[in-house]
Amino acid sequence: LVMGLHGVAVFVALIWANFVFKRYCLKEQPLNMVQNSAEFQSKTWLRSLLPLSLITGAAVINSKLDLFMLGVLSSKANVGIYSVSIQIAGVIVIGQTIVNAIIAPKIARIYANGEKLEVQRLVTHACQLSFMAALACLVVIVFFGQSLVHMFFGMDFSAAYYVALVASIGYVFSTCVGPVGII
Repeated sequence: LVMGLHGVAVFVALIWANFVFKRYCLKEQPLNMVQNSAEFQSKTWLRSLLPLSLITGAAVINSKLDLFMLGVLSSKANVGIYSVSIQIAGVIVIGQTIVNAIIAPKIARIYANGEKLEVQRLVTHACQLSFMAALACLVVIVFFGQSLVHMFFGMDFSAAYYVALVASIGYVFSTCVGPVGII
């Protein structure tokens, strides 16, 4: 059922993207002008596809490696509880992810201009903003987490709440150190 709903959502998104493209992107230039002026470099793009695919594949493997290792070392029930808890605690880093996506190009531009104090000011502000968002999410998890686990995952995953609390606190501390990957 979930896979079917996902497929329907993808199909609706495809229709919407096609509509938006035709309405806004082709409004200024007809399609034949775009095709005639565009230069396609298929060989170059295909050559760059392999390293990008390997990087993406490594990121996916890295993001699921903890579940795999826990599955090797423990029971399936523990893997399920851990998986649910990480999904709950993952809400903590949404604010940091958004802030990092916004500030990354700004940091690069400011650093390229040699304004290191301005980079420090921007990173400090981003750290504060990420921490406040993470703290707000942590408060919601602390007070409503047990109910949310029961509502979305069922009573069988009650133990996930406590694991999610520990992971959430770790993620909050992670937001305190700032956008380390970007820097």
